[in-house]
Amino acid sequence: MHMSSDSIAYCAQSPWLRNLTLRENILGESAFNRVWYGTVTRTCGLQTDFSTLRKGDETMVGTKGISLSGGQKNRIALARAVYSRKPVLIVDDILSGLDQSTEKKIFHRVFGRNGILKRSNTTVVLATHSIHWTSYVDKIVVLDSGTIVEDGTYRSLSSRPGYLQHLKIQRDIEPVEDGVETASVHELVVEEPGTSSVHAAFLTDGENPVNRRSGDIRTLLFWLATVGWKHLAVYTILLTFSTAATTLQYIWLKWWAESTASKMMYMSVFVAITLADIVLVGTLIGAHFSFIASTDVGSITNRFSQDISLVDGTLPTTFINTTRGALSFKNLSASYAPMSEPVLHGIDLRIKSGERIGVCGRRGSGKSSLVAVLFGLLYHRSGEVLIDDVDVTSITPALLRSEVVALPQETFFQPGTVRENLFPWKVESGRPPASDERMTAALDEVQLLLKLQDAAGPGQSALDLRLVNAEELLSQGEQQLFCLARAMLMEGKIVVLDECTSSVDIATEKLMQQILRQPPFSDRTTIAIAHRLDTILDFDRVVVMNAGRIVENDDPRILIETEGSLFRALVESQGAAQS
Repeated sequence: MHMSSDSIAYCAQSPWLRNLTLRENILGESAFNRVWYGTVTRTCGLQTDFSTLRKGDETMVGTKGISLSGGQKNRIALARAVYSRKPVLIVDDILSGLDQSTEKKIFHRVFGRNGILKRSNTTVVLATHSIHWTSYVDKIVVLDSGTIVEDGTYRSLSSRPGYLQHLKIQRDIEPVEDGVETASVHELVVEEPGTSSVHAAFLTDGENPVNRRSGDIRTLLFWLATVGWKHLAVYTILLTFSTAATTLQYIWLKWWAESTASKMMYMSVFVAITLADIVLVGTLIGAHFSFIASTDVGSITNRFSQDISLVDGTLPTTFINTTRGALSFKNLSASYAPMSEPVLHGIDLRIKSGERIGVCGRRGSGKSSLVAVLFGLLYHRSGEVLIDDVDVTSITPALLRSEVVALPQETFFQPGTVRENLFPWKVESGRPPASDERMTAALDEVQLLLKLQDAAGPGQSALDLRLVNAEELLSQGEQQLFCLARAMLMEGKIVVLDECTSSVDIATEKLMQQILRQPPFSDRTTIAIAHRLDTILDFDRVVVMNAGRIVENDDPRILIETEGSLFRALVESQGAAQS
């Protein structure tokens, strides 16, 4: 089958967003049609989000959508794909970042028998780990290591030995709004646990993802021709002067260290050279989330080229002795900007060292805002937050963030080796360095060592393997396992989990949950934001949020048995309660 790429809409697992308004991200390259726009945004559950924002859909999303939650990013990316009205839509597990009630609603509104795609006669290919939707599609394709191992309808595949029968999926035909029971998805691609990402199917046969280049000489030549040689020459001259000035800082430091003469002259010249750089770096490090979310990353990085490690290493910082990991929120109210409305109201919460606390609530309840306080991302309007009896506002943001281990829903990689990605911090950051032995053991525990060793080749260490593009080598689940290995190497006594297993397959989630319940995590204070409530049923306590307030705080077993409990209602709506 031959089809122009103009006829296909693609919705990636990791949403791609530009630093534009919500509306501009949804429109993409399509023209604005008010009626169709309203239909699509309602279908994707975005109009409720618009109503909570002062500028509505004219709100800027920030670089890579930094001001949005994971679920909001997914729904905006899906809305853009639907809005384009292409005859073919390819969706790569975009529903995994949503809480279960939202996922169910969006699935039926978008993919259902009376959904928007069915009404527009769109052919849909959905790659997903949310296997409970397999009973709703026209055709199922099961992949294992890049090979189709099963192919057919749900009825035919579930009636014979194989992947689907093994899972014993029970169809949920509970009507949602329009009483939808079947779906318009023409083909569903399901990966068996442990298989590679669906992206591997697009690689040329025999091509090693590790050896693929991150750029193309033709692209560079096109860019040079567009810029023009005159502008390029001016840029080169200015860049040369800039590099020379930066190098002079290091040379001057060397002369200063070796000189036995008066230090005043050296200090004066050095201060003059580096003052602007220090001010910019210090300002950015101490910036609140509202500045980072509203300022494009290009604008930030253009303010300065690099910091001076010798200076950064000697800057005074406030010391915090987090040997226990106890937390206290005392009547805290906080907002994302100085003049904006508070998103947290009167939060009172005491967390003992080593406790495991699950945080849940409906969409927009304040779950992410509660943990964002621990990273210094919100403005405190009243009250305080204490870590081991130390007020977090007295701690520099960089030091505060080094004391809290974060495992977010979105993975992070930088160009560099496996070693540099496992420990991406400078020695001067104050974080205890991790040995190669610890790194290797962490990779082995998350079952990635063998794969990385094979990719590195004979005679090479897996730690020296360069991750030019991690997405091409590692599946989404493997990327999350890599980040889990990185978290294992961090020394912080407080661990924050932000729905880190939502985008992985069943086998990977089982492995992650097993690791998170054993050392080094079992003796740390753990705060887990959860959409899948079955993952926190064995926690010490559950905190239920609603409208920026704590409405329930107790043992999950007690809350489940309490008549009228919001947590009980949430669990029952997901079917997570055990009989």
